[in-house]
Amino acid sequence: MEPQKVYIYPHPVLLKKCEEFPKDQDPTDIVEKLKATLANIPSGVGLAAPQIGISYRIFLGPNHRVFINPEIQLKGDTKVGGESCLSVPGATIPVERHMKVKVTWFDENWVEHKEVFRKFEGIIIQHEFDHIEGKTFFERLSKEEYENLSEFFENLKKGEVIHNRYPMQFYEE
Repeated sequence: MEPQKVYIYPHPVLLKKCEEFPKDQDPTDIVEKLKATLANIPSGVGLAAPQIGISYRIFLGPNHRVFINPEIQLKGDTKVGGESCLSVPGATIPVERHMKVKVTWFDENWVEHKEVFRKFEGIIIQHEFDHIEGKTFFERLSKEEYENLSEFFENLKKGEVIHNRYPMQFYEE
């Protein structure tokens, strides 16, 4: 399977809440596309289906585990830390996240899992879960912080990024 292009903010597929993946369908094709794409990006720790243009509730989380139709419960204290996103190349944004999350999901074989993830693994899951909810980490910024990044956003819209280490799909209005 060939790596897919990573869709870049503000592409509409990134801003739309994803549909549940139907339990009577085989997720293999989507999962293989996600795995091939993430394997092509050494710095990547997670990838959600909308980031490759597919609007289903599927993502790869810690250790490239497959999460289909996940549900999360946020737990524990919160902490602010810098986050990056493959769909926003060149940005590191301060984001407040819970340090513990309880997740229920299906894997690619439709086996149900329930597990608690802490710290970095929990942060990855929250970040990828935001993607399938149609949210970006920019929504967690104050209005002033967001406005300070307006030039950066304009450059992204023009396809001007700091690096080009993986294939990208820019939104053309």
